[in-house]
Amino acid sequence: MKTSKTLEKYEKLVGKTFGKLVVIEVTKTISEFNKVNHGIKCLCECGKIVTPKVSKLTGGSIVSCGCFRDRQWAKGYYAWVKNEDKRSL
Repeated sequence: MKTSKTLEKYEKLVGKTFGKLVVIEVTKTISEFNKVNHGIKCLCECGKIVTPKVSKLTGGSIVSCGCFRDRQWAKGYYAWVKNEDKRSL
């Protein structure tokens, strides 16, 4: 059955790290049409819990809960502001 193969594949990810995210458990939801959907729950280094799409996590598109992106953006912005201040002198 397809569901059991998916479940087995997701269970192999538990404990693995992808960027700043560690897979902590496999989730199971049942839709209104009785379709079983499996997903994963991850813990970020900052402490937030997220449930990303498995394909995005294993493909490298997602590396954190968003905290890494926010820090990278702030770092670039403040470097830009610092350079603007130097140019205006």
